[in-house]
Amino acid sequence: MGASQTRSSRPYHGSTKSICTSSSRGGSAAEQRSPEPPPPLTGDDKRLLQRTWKALEADPTTVGVIMFTRLFEAHPEMQGNFKSFRDLDLEDLKMSQELRQHSSRVMGFVNKLISRLGTDEQLDTLTLQLCQRHLDYGALPQHMTIIGDQFVSVLRSTLENEGSWDDETEKAWQKLFRILAFTYEAMHSEWSRSASRRSASQRHPCLERVNGLGSPSSAPGTCCAHVIEY
Repeated sequence: MGASQTRSSRPYHGSTKSICTSSSRGGSAAEQRSPEPPPPLTGDDKRLLQRTWKALEADPTTVGVIMFTRLFEAHPEMQGNFKSFRDLDLEDLKMSQELRQHSSRVMGFVNKLISRLGTDEQLDTLTLQLCQRHLDYGALPQHMTIIGDQFVSVLRSTLENEGSWDDETEKAWQKLFRILAFTYEAMHSEWSRSASRRSASQRHPCLERVNGLGSPSSAPGTCCAHVIEY
């Protein structure tokens, strides 16, 4: 296609803020067509997310450790992306202070997301920050989906016996992770399309308006030593 096309994507929390707008030339129609965005979070979704999270407030870090342990058991290839505990077997992993600290940071970030559900601008910013960090680490789009599935599975097994889980709650959490995955996939796609058109020192075009965030350090999928900070 010779004509310039403008595409936009955004975190779909119900906000109308555009976070990623760029022009591209060439490529097939399939390559330039955006995937369908997930529906935005409704007021009921947000209340269900907040209620569920409140039920985990006593010890969210342990839930995070369980989630990562199950993640690495089901997808051992992903453990190699985490420098601090990539060489540990599953039994040592369960006792690892490094994994516990990492889980605490991850759950702390989720807490920030949940606490800002009522403010679309702040929620958009947090979503961008999460996606930017994982873009820098070289995470692939499917990683977001895999982690989201494991997260929801652990929440279900933790809370369903306490009466704090039902089908609508599960759908709300799935929707939240679909939003995160969709936003990351859009940013990753923009990075891939623009990689041949920018120098190593240029910032990612989708992230110019995110305060304090730099450019990807390497091509997505090539980083083998993730040290993720939240």
